[in-house]
Amino acid sequence: MKLKNLKDTQAVYGTSLKGYLKIGVRDLKAIFGDPIDEPSGDLKVNWEWIYEINDKIFTIYNYKDGPSYLGNNNITIDDIEIWHIGGKSTNVLEDIKILLDQHNVRYQLNEI
Repeated sequence: MKLKNLKDTQAVYGTSLKGYLKIGVRDLKAIFGDPIDEPSGDLKVNWEWIYEINDKIFTIYNYKDGPSYLGNNNITIDDIEIWHIGGKSTNVLEDIKILLDQHNVRYQLNEI
């Protein structure tokens, strides 16, 4: 499985919501490292991972439940339980599922 960290917010243009991922942030960090930790221009996203897996770009991000959007600085990344998955094609979810299974973590992945 070919996984590449992009850390380039330009790469997400053209992606859209493909599913939801329920997983602990510790497991996300163990697999993907630290997220981009800065609010989006519209303040809807605080934390985001941008990756390419098997030549498919995807993002994992919080949406409208972080401190910037809610105006509550007491909310931390540890409080987020459901993450959004963005991509250019739905079949990226299959690759993400395989990756998560390889890391033997507990998760729930739902396609929209």
